[in-house]
Parts: sequence; structure tokens; C-alpha cells
Amino acid sequence: MCGAPIRPVVFVHSPSKGERRVLEEQFEETNEAALRTPCQIIPLFNQRYPLPRIVFIMHTSDDTVRHVIARYEAMGLDELYDQPWLGRLPTVIAGWKRLLLKVIERDPRSLGVDCLAWTGPVLATYLAHTTQVRAGEARVRTLTREFG
Repeated sequence: MCGAPIRPVVFVHSPSKGERRVLEEQFEETNEAALRTPCQIIPLFNQRYPLPRIVFIMHTSDDTVRHVIARYEAMGLDELYDQPWLGRLPTVIAGWKRLLLKVIERDPRSLGVDCLAWTGPVLATYLAHTTQVRAGEARVRTLTREFG
């Protein structure tokens, strides 16, 4: 049976010059840990610090680091700060839909999924592990039909 890896490799795009400035300003201007944490995690990861090292430096969990990186990669910096990033994420967000569109155009094997083609359950599982945004397989099928 096909399935997504339990702990997928995480990836984060390089912040633009503007995004780096926003991260620096946000870090300097706030004392709220929920806002400062992504400001530190994203640059550390972008500087190729290994995940365990970031966990150690930040005194946080592997899940928190993965959550920040996945949310930033799926939604970008603007949406990262427009909504609280702690706690359960909404199941239908623009960034998640964009990622779904990107994923369904790729061969599942190129993303580490041992499957020849995407199915509703495989997509739902892969996206849940990758973004920590959970949507049921019926919702994933509905969205893929909407996208054609």
C-alpha cells in the first residue's frame, strides 16, 4: 500500500531581502515568543543548521520547528504573521491550496512517497505530515476536482 513518510524531509525557500528585513524587525519589536520564534527558526534553517541543532538552540521541540518551517513554506511570511501560528491550523487556507496544486503536479516518488500516483488518502496524509494542516481525504478530493 502507498503511504507518506512519517517524518518527511523539511524544506524552506530562501527568504527574500524584504522577508529577511521583516523577520529582523519583528524579532526586535516584539517580546511575544510566538512571534519571535519563527523569526529565529526560519533564518537558522535557511543557514542550513540541522533540525536537531535548531531544536537545541531554540529550546523547543522537533514538532515546533517543523511546524514553523512547514507553515512558512506553505503560506509565506505574510500569512505566518496574519494568523496565530500556535495551535491547530485552519484546514482550508490559500497557502495550503497552493501547495496542493504544486504537489499534485509532481510524481509522488519525487517527494518521498512510495506510490505511483496520488490518491485522496495519500494526498491527505502527505499534506498533513508536510504542513501539519489536516484535511480529510474527501476535502482533498473536492479541492482537486475544483482545480480540474
